[in-house]
Amino acid sequence: MKKYLKFITFSAVLLMLAGGFFSCNNKEDYNPLLNTKWKLMGIGGVDKLPMYILEPRDCDECYIITFDADNTFSVQSTTNTLTGSYKIDSETGKFYFINISGTEVGEIGDGELYVNALYKIHSFSLIENELALSYNENKNYLHFKSFALWEEYLSQ
Repeated sequence: MKKYLKFITFSAVLLMLAGGFFSCNNKEDYNPLLNTKWKLMGIGGVDKLPMYILEPRDCDECYIITFDADNTFSVQSTTNTLTGSYKIDSETGKFYFINISGTEVGEIGDGELYVNALYKIHSFSLIENELALSYNENKNYLHFKSFALWEEYLSQ
């Protein structure tokens, strides 16, 4: 009888743990971009070989995007800061910026190209430390590297 009660108790604990595990790992709620920061490497696409590197190239503060815990984001272009929220579905790869707002100082270099692309984003792809935000029916994408890797590269 004792073995039977231990088995039932053990089984109940396993079921509770498994239920908690699966409810926390709902793919629709999973956000792999949570609390991450990225530096743009360039714009890629079917007609952009090699990848187009945006100007100014030597601006360490330009072309950075940060995804915060509450599904908000901030973007630094060449002269402006944009903020808003985003929606992500990691199962389908769908991604949208919502409520983009920010400063409107004249962009320099390719800043306007970057900002205009952000408004068109509709999907994402994340492989290890590289992020692609796609637009133009997946013909083009903004290619980012993890900001931590970018800082490591600069320190070498």
